Amino acid sequence: MNNFFTLYAGTFILMSSGLLFGDILKLFGILSGQEAVEYYGEIHNSHINKIIHIIGIPIATYYFFLFVPEILFMNKQNAQIFMTFIYYTLCIHYCKINLYIGICVFFSYLFIYHKAMKDYGTYPKYHTVIYYFSLMGLIEFIGHTLFEQEQSRFGGVLNAILYSHYFNTQKLIEYIKY
Repeated sequence: MNNFFTLYAGTFILMSSGLLFGDILKLFGILSGQEAVEYYGEIHNSHINKIIHIIGIPIATYYFFLFVPEILFMNKQNAQIFMTFIYYTLCIHYCKINLYIGICVFFSYLFIYHKAMKDYGTYPKYHTVIYYFSLMGLIEFIGHTLFEQEQSRFGGVLNAILYSHYFNTQKLIEYIKY
């Protein structure tokens, strides 16, 4: 009976957080929803930069899932709860923006989410932080310095963390259609 309650309480929390996430962001004056996706897209115009992001962001997401709980000193169980909360909250939020793209993000990042859940704690301490920031620096340098007219905005880092998955999946779908 206790596991039954925990399952449904957890599902309710995940669904609620995803559905209310945009409102919570707005409450703190942070762009959300389609407006945030468009803001992210303003500095991602080059097709080569978009392809670099489509390939690089999923790999960076894997390391993000691993390094954030690590720097917060979480054990494996708490790290998995944290990863699950982030993954489902964002995917449900994306479904609220556009159901089709949200579902595509869910399935395209499912393997990465599960791999991170499995691999947490297997890397040497703090290596995932180094891998994440090295990869993001490489994506920034190659994608923005070589192929865009402007660098990523420092003030847009949170926006990029929250909406790059949606934007890149949306662009991948557009490329596949044409």
